[in-house]
Amino acid sequence: HPEFDNIQLFDGRQLPQPDKSTDCAIFSFVLHHCRHFEAQRALLREAARISRKFIFIAEDTPANESERRGTRGHDSKGTFLDVAAWRTAFRK
Repeated sequence: HPEFDNIQLFDGRQLPQPDKSTDCAIFSFVLHHCRHFEAQRALLREAARISRKFIFIAEDTPANESERRGTRGHDSKGTFLDVAAWRTAFRK
C-alpha cells in the first residue's frame, strides 16, 4: 500500500529524529514489554530527547491479582506494574 512505502524500522533507543523535533512522544502499551528497567529508561530518555513538550504513556496498571490475570491475555510475560511502582520507576 503506498502510504506504507516509507516505513523505517528502529529499536526505539535511537530514533531518526533531531532533538526536540516533535511536540509529543507516545508510548501506547509499550513499556511493559521491556523485561528490564534499563530498557525502559533508554526508551524514555530517547523520547525526552526528541519531544519538545510531552511524553504520553498509556499502560495497564493492575492493582490486584484479578486485574493482573486480566493482563496476561496480551502479554503473559509483561512487566505490569501498579501506579505506585510506575511512579517509583519514573523517579529513577
